[in-house]
Amino acid sequence: MKQQVHGLVRVFSEDEIKEAREGGKLLAFDLELTKKCNYNCVYCYAEGGEASPDELTFDEIKNVMNQARELGAQKVTLTGGEPMTREDFWDIVEYARKVGLAVNLYTNGSLIDKEAAGWLSELDVLPCVKLDSRDPKIQDRLAGHAGAFEESLKGIWNLQGAGYGKEREMNVNAVITAMNVDGLQELWWWCREQEIQPMLLRLGPKGRAVGKDSLFVGTPRLLELFLDVATIDWEYKIHWNTNTPFCGMGCSKHYISCYVSSKGDVQPCTGVDVPGGNIREQSLKGILSSSEVFKIARNMEDHIKGACKTCKELEKCYGCRGLAYYYSGDFTGADPLCWNNPEAL
Repeated sequence: MKQQVHGLVRVFSEDEIKEAREGGKLLAFDLELTKKCNYNCVYCYAEGGEASPDELTFDEIKNVMNQARELGAQKVTLTGGEPMTREDFWDIVEYARKVGLAVNLYTNGSLIDKEAAGWLSELDVLPCVKLDSRDPKIQDRLAGHAGAFEESLKGIWNLQGAGYGKEREMNVNAVITAMNVDGLQELWWWCREQEIQPMLLRLGPKGRAVGKDSLFVGTPRLLELFLDVATIDWEYKIHWNTNTPFCGMGCSKHYISCYVSSKGDVQPCTGVDVPGGNIREQSLKGILSSSEVFKIARNMEDHIKGACKTCKELEKCYGCRGLAYYYSGDFTGADPLCWNNPEAL
């Protein structure tokens, strides 16, 4: 089977995943470039704002990419903070492409002017712009930044002007909160009309979302939303499995990927804050092959607990390990916001 692309999730064949797991290989990895951000999102898991001291240098980032490529990685997803605030952002992207990595970019879109959009297109970068609402007031409140809606929308328009949407893929990502949940059907429909791939992420108590209980949406409302947007997709002849808590996609990160923080910590994903080691002290291969957290992650089906362990969808889905970790401190626990979990919140 050949590799396919669905949204920001590069879908690998079962054979590729099996080979990667058995051989201790990577197929993809996430790289946090910086904590620096020009927005102040009320739920930001990274608590972006000022750059952290001692963030990875360009040379260290190149070294991470080289090691990842040696382990078989085909794709890197650049995250932050706002990745484009780094002065060497374009050097990083160009180097990734030079060594053969496909590049995905998570961004708020505010720094994507016409020139930047053209460069992203030329470098064949797949952008994912954060847009939580089509309502300017709600978008600005969630972003913690006056004018965020207009800035992000201009970024999207500039990307479209560079051929994204109709000619090449781009994504819009929204975090589900009590503030925007009632408008997410409209956002989803708008994305489909614009030929933009929409994504929805469930919110967990991490970073600035901790203690903000009024932001969270319960499982019954999440299921209702997922069924609503799936119905919209049927009109566009797009079909996906609504029995799993991922809109139009799944997650295989723990089998084939890893997350490298801006300080070099290596962990299974953004949501599971259990480093297996630090890239400044160990090789990436050594961390992935010897750390206990990655031994568990690479064999999640043998360690997973609760409702996820007995779920009929286990072969296709292991739930969100980040949400399990946020709520219970155990990343092998049941997904607490999945409608297949009888004890869901």
